[in-house]
Amino acid sequence: MSIKQYVDSCVSILDSNVTNLSASAVILQLTISSSGILEKATIARSVGKKEDKLAFEIISHLPQLVPAKKNGKQVAVRMTVPVRFIKDIR
Repeated sequence: MSIKQYVDSCVSILDSNVTNLSASAVILQLTISSSGILEKATIARSVGKKEDKLAFEIISHLPQLVPAKKNGKQVAVRMTVPVRFIKDIR
């Protein structure tokens, strides 16, 4: 499962259970270690305290990933990940 698929599946579960979220995206900067474990997550763009907290909660449960490789060696990598919250209009 890709990071995008993981985040999208978590957000869809949250969106059905949490109200009053703004319809926007928290942008996170992630550092994934050479062993595929999340080492660091910081907010690159905030949309609100509630959304930021949920984005961190989602990303903190990220499963171990397949490490990136460069010249055949496993390396740490930094990446930008949007966590999109969509308002449920009912």
